[in-house]
Amino acid sequence: MTKHRTLEDYKRAGAYLRLLNSVFVDTFSNVCRVFPLKETGRLASIDKNVLVKFRCSAEERMWHDHPGLTPEHRHVFFGSPDVPPRDDVDLEVQGIIIDIMEEMLNKAKAARELALTRRQG
Repeated sequence: MTKHRTLEDYKRAGAYLRLLNSVFVDTFSNVCRVFPLKETGRLASIDKNVLVKFRCSAEERMWHDHPGLTPEHRHVFFGSPDVPPRDDVDLEVQGIIIDIMEEMLNKAKAARELALTRRQG
């Protein structure tokens, strides 16, 4: 029996993968400033050899599980949070990215507040 993956499951996974890709690109450009070229080259290969293939594989699964999707759904896994949305699906996934980022920010704020409270005694 195969697990049923909803379109919403794919959109949320796509949002995480798009966010991960964006963070990776920003991280890479900042890490390049402090590491030798040989080491940053290895970091760049992770993006090409793992993340892109993973996104493509997820997209293939989505098309297989939901064969009647519109061409707009090609934007579920590909796109950048800092580029204006190309269509309604892209806009929806960007909204999910914002929700994820807000969740992460709230967790970080809560952890920081807890640490500050513990320091104060």
